[in-house]
Amino acid sequence: RQRQMCIRDRYKVAQFMELIMGIHHDYKSKRGERAMAKQQKRESKLHDNTDKKEEEKLIKELKKACSIPIIGNGDVRSASDMIRMFDETGCDAVMVGRAAQGNPWFFKDAEAALKGEPKPQHPSLHDIAMTCSRHFDLLLENRGEKTGSNMMRKHFSNYIKGFPGASSFRQRLVTAPDLQTMRDALNIFIEASIPSQHEVA
Repeated sequence: RQRQMCIRDRYKVAQFMELIMGIHHDYKSKRGERAMAKQQKRESKLHDNTDKKEEEKLIKELKKACSIPIIGNGDVRSASDMIRMFDETGCDAVMVGRAAQGNPWFFKDAEAALKGEPKPQHPSLHDIAMTCSRHFDLLLENRGEKTGSNMMRKHFSNYIKGFPGASSFRQRLVTAPDLQTMRDALNIFIEASIPSQHEVA
């Protein structure tokens, strides 16, 4: 704990805590956290039967009880979910996780919603293919060929879905036995995504 505080004070790193509701009922900030996020997981499986209203109520209570910024977290699947989280809880920020996997355009939607602007146009299939390819290149660059290609398999599943033929493209990519086969399959997908060759729904 002392080491954490020294690092925080010396390097001006914001210390952050994620609170699991149902465990730290009487938590009080004693370690200098700069912000706290409410996580929807619980000790028991009771969470499965807890609706959004109850979760939002818990975040609202946490916000009232704490002086540090509170980050709402859990089941935010769209920009409208994000706005509802702000409106219903009064939280200072909203954490987005799975909703942005394979969908980095989520943040453009979120920005537009916060500004009261129309929702941006949905990305074309070619936009999705090129973003997926860029993501792949960055993973290979930062994690190496073996680790990067293995990590990308789950991301292919997030990007490549919801259009005719998606399952076939996805299957080739996630089951590719080596990097070159994976690249070849991705190039085939990119070619097929070009508007003149593939009708985008």
